Amino acid sequence: MATDIKKLFEALTQHQAYLYRASSKTVNELLALFNDDTSKMLSKLRDLLDELNESEKVALAGGKYTTSNLREIRDLIAQWFASVNLALPEAFAVSATALAVYEANYVAKLYGAKINKPDGEKLFLSAKKVPLAGGALVDDLLSRIAESARQKVEYAIR
Repeated sequence: MATDIKKLFEALTQHQAYLYRASSKTVNELLALFNDDTSKMLSKLRDLLDELNESEKVALAGGKYTTSNLREIRDLIAQWFASVNLALPEAFAVSATALAVYEANYVAKLYGAKINKPDGEKLFLSAKKVPLAGGALVDDLLSRIAESARQKVEYAIR
């Protein structure tokens, strides 16, 4: 009995280390996605800002997009925001769905059960109802994202 518990503890400890590496990899992928989009936007923004005359700079500081150059800056930032709000949640949903399938199979195998074909989307939807560290639900975390991007994440999960 004690040997079985020790083996189970070792298996779960090893699995926890794997999960830490997998989540670190996912976070790094999400950061790379964000950084790539942001770098491209900042490069274009720098060029657009260099082209502004003094009156346009004053208007920009006041939040007034009165010229075509200023509207181009506003549109660039809006496009970047939309891109990030779409790409990050979609990438997270794909990763979380894959992890849900893996976890279901792992736990079933660990305890000697068998799952014919786990449905990652259902597993992810169930996992979204369980609080994360700090008590936040996945939906609560996603609620800060623009509603349209949030809907696209849910569509991607489906």
